[in-house]
Amino acid sequence: MVSMARNISVAALAAGMACAPASAALVQFMHTFVNTSGAAQDFTFTVSSDVAYSGQSLFDIQGSLALNLIDLNGNGATVSTNGVPMYVASIGSVNPTVVQTIWNEPWSFGVGVYGNGVPQDQVFAAMNVPVTPEAVQPLSITIRLRLSARDMVTVSGTFQAAPVPAPGAIALLAMTGVSGAVRRRRR
Repeated sequence: MVSMARNISVAALAAGMACAPASAALVQFMHTFVNTSGAAQDFTFTVSSDVAYSGQSLFDIQGSLALNLIDLNGNGATVSTNGVPMYVASIGSVNPTVVQTIWNEPWSFGVGVYGNGVPQDQVFAAMNVPVTPEAVQPLSITIRLRLSARDMVTVSGTFQAAPVPAPGAIALLAMTGVSGAVRRRRR
């Protein structure tokens, strides 16, 4: 099994709303796996990004997964799951919250002799996902796949989480907007 891990801070956007500062984060990657061996091989790849945490417990999340499979040796190619989902998006490090999985077991995709192919891209979105509080929340994507011998697959994915503002912050923001509009009219 080949295993790689990267801690990449891809994007961290500050969103200072009212008195409850929070941040959103985006993890994205594109990685090519090449199996140079004479047998099917399992690959694991993890990419993550830290998220500043400020007491928020609900997040709006979204993500995607796409791949392109290429037969390099003239006998067809297959990419599949191997007992676990291919894509796992999670938040947290000590007791991570798994937010979404894509292409759960069993799943496979294949192409013919010297062919290449792209299965339908997978996209997800969810609102108000509860998350366990930690000082810093890493957002992570873990890819686990099995690739046929002497073939290649390029996988790309995203995972984004944005904290849901507390109800008081939304009310304060709304009141600030209304009072600003009233002030503009009087001038």
